[in-house]
Amino acid sequence: MATPSSQQPSLPPGLKYYRSTVDELLHGSLYLDTFVTSRRGVKNVALPLPGSSNPSDITGLQIFGQVQPLSIKTTVLNGGLRGAATLGSSRSGMSLRWVLCPEDEFALPYKQPLPTLFDARASQRFTMMDVELWLDEGRKNAFQGFGAGRTYPAVVAGEDQLWLGACGKILQGTGVFENVQGSFVLNGRITPPDEIAAALLIRVLATASGEPVAGPPSLERASAASLGAPSPLAGSTYLTFLGAPDPASPISQDKAGGTLSGASVTELLRPVRVQYRLGNDGRSLQAHYATEDWIAARLQTNIRFNLNPSDPTSGTPLSPFPWHCEGTTITFFDPKGQELGTIACNITEGRGFNTEFAGFPAPTVFNLVGFGPFAGGTGSFAGAQGMLSVNSGICADPTTLSNLYVLRLAHAGRR
Repeated sequence: MATPSSQQPSLPPGLKYYRSTVDELLHGSLYLDTFVTSRRGVKNVALPLPGSSNPSDITGLQIFGQVQPLSIKTTVLNGGLRGAATLGSSRSGMSLRWVLCPEDEFALPYKQPLPTLFDARASQRFTMMDVELWLDEGRKNAFQGFGAGRTYPAVVAGEDQLWLGACGKILQGTGVFENVQGSFVLNGRITPPDEIAAALLIRVLATASGEPVAGPPSLERASAASLGAPSPLAGSTYLTFLGAPDPASPISQDKAGGTLSGASVTELLRPVRVQYRLGNDGRSLQAHYATEDWIAARLQTNIRFNLNPSDPTSGTPLSPFPWHCEGTTITFFDPKGQELGTIACNITEGRGFNTEFAGFPAPTVFNLVGFGPFAGGTGSFAGAQGMLSVNSGICADPTTLSNLYVLRLAHAGRR
């Protein structure tokens, strides 16, 4: 893992936590923006419905994925935002059991859900069990995790699609992922049994000992040969933004009887590019990100916690606290500040985890991950279809945040 920056010291207990110091800790996250597709030459394995002789009756898939670094350059073209994708080559991979589950299932890493028949016409919950992602062929730098999510049937320009959103937690790891605190969120589409195409955003906030991690916030120049939209990205346009509090609209926490139940939040979103690669020594991770110097959007939302996030018994890998958003509107702008349009999009399913930073009383810092489909648009986003996902770092006291958003705009065909 990257060496902690000398400008981000651990705070001794009892010291006042200045917002600028907390912001540095949150901005010091390492991001791995990746794109997952089915592994070449390896077929996914259908998990059959017990007792059925129909091979189409499945309860999930054993997925064997190929993982490539994904970097997005956001620009304005013809009055709308455009995302130019860079897919890097890698020896990374991923495997998991994608298992459908009942609506009321309490998902746990080691609990097999009740057999649930896959239905491409219905929105269904699922778990992601036995998740393993590795950065090298020898799997010396890998993590194991667990996640849960939902499918969303959609019709885009007359084409049937099945979207999926999911979020999960890193449970343990080796090499650069050893003893880290982090999570991941998935945003894409699936066509069982053979096709998956999804952005997977991984965020590491701190080591298990609570030390911050930091990569230099700069980017290497992408080679011209890697620019463009390779075929795995066909059918989707991705945009990535880094959100920070709007100084003109401070975060307002909602408390009932002294219990934190939510917050009213306004964020300013800047386009962000993320790059990473495994070091030549095979034992270090070089992760970089950089934001553009223009505000591309303003996001306004009301966060709602289904459980008290300050309860120390919640927010653990085995007991994350649910959360969602209400009344979310994203207003987009060009570099001159002219409005381009809006998208309405709530985080409909989210999970929150406590994150320990040395010197901070627990629980104070939270890692929120979640996703949700678009619910309408205006201007250049009128009729837009797609999904929003977020990997968030927030602090309850002092109140601040640093959120990385992935927007997927869906379109039909393989163009």
